[in-house]
Amino acid sequence: MEELILNNRRIKLVGGEILAWKLNKKPYWCKLKYSINTKGYYYIQLYHKIKKSYMVHRVIYKFNNPEWDMTYTPNNEIDHFDNNKTNNYIENLRVVNSSENKQNVISAKGYSWNKRDNKYYASIRINKKQIHLGCYDTAEEARAAYLVAKDKYHIDYY
Repeated sequence: MEELILNNRRIKLVGGEILAWKLNKKPYWCKLKYSINTKGYYYIQLYHKIKKSYMVHRVIYKFNNPEWDMTYTPNNEIDHFDNNKTNNYIENLRVVNSSENKQNVISAKGYSWNKRDNKYYASIRINKKQIHLGCYDTAEEARAAYLVAKDKYHIDYY
């Protein structure tokens, strides 16, 4: 795909950079400035009567997959393989649903301390349903149970 039209602006991807067509006395392509939002993702802003923001990883995916619909839906999220929100190389991007996107969270412990029973409770969420994996004496045992369930139930893309 050579160019995209977003918010009535012509843009193109050159060497990993997003350029926009500027209409001045002498029209030219200019590099768009990336900003980082509060969640750590790069975004660009395009002005044409109104200001509209676009996530850079979604724009790059669209350039490389012209048939893909950029509309935000729970079944149309773009995930980063390596969990690095600023690594927008096409090889690091994939389309997933909301549930699959949440499975790619490295920081999930998979267990919690139950004060009443003095045990660690392991659990995992599958299709919006919390599944109890058991009670354990140590955090390490509970974490191990969670990791076994994660390997079994969560999709691995690596």
